[in-house]
Order: sequence, then C-alpha cells, then structure tokens
Amino acid sequence: MFKLKWENLNNISSGCFGLCTEISEVRLEIGRKFPQGPGWAEIDNQTFTNTTEPNQEKTISVTELCNSNLDQPIRFSAWVGRTMINEVTITIYQMRDKRIWEG
Repeated sequence: MFKLKWENLNNISSGCFGLCTEISEVRLEIGRKFPQGPGWAEIDNQTFTNTTEPNQEKTISVTELCNSNLDQPIRFSAWVGRTMINEVTITIYQMRDKRIWEG
C-alpha cells in the first residue's frame, strides 16, 4: 500500500497586478505512465481551494498506482486550470532508495 497526504499547499498568488493576494484552485493529480506510447493514465486527483482545509491521508494500492511494476514512472503534478505548474516523476524503486531524498 502507498500512503500519501498533501500538506502545506501554497495556492496564494499575486492577483490585482501584484497589489493583493488571490487564492487559486489547485488540482493535484497522480498518474502512471502508459506502458506503450506517450501519455499518462490518471489514477487520482484532488482539488484544493483553501490551504487550511484538512486533508486526510489517502491510501492507494501498488497495483492501482503502478500495476505492481515498481520501476514504472509515476507522476505527481499540480495544475491551475489547464496549466501544469509543477510535476515530479519518480518510481517506487526510487522512492524506496533513501539516496534520492538525501542532500
């Protein structure tokens, strides 16, 4: 089982030409790479409009996450509207390797 929890989401942007702040609706997606060809299959998504709203821990099976292929790329991405603002692509093997997270 794979457990995740989105925390400390900063979805406040400079609105009004930088004079006031604006809260953006951010959609966080998890996807796995299609085994054949380009593209990603969406596994899960959550939309946040309030940085203070509680976020419960989510559990996803390894089968659902990567078809039990621990070397299959998984993408965690953040979207505002139709624009991707950030992404991380990683495999379960890489997550398990502590050297990825150190220094």
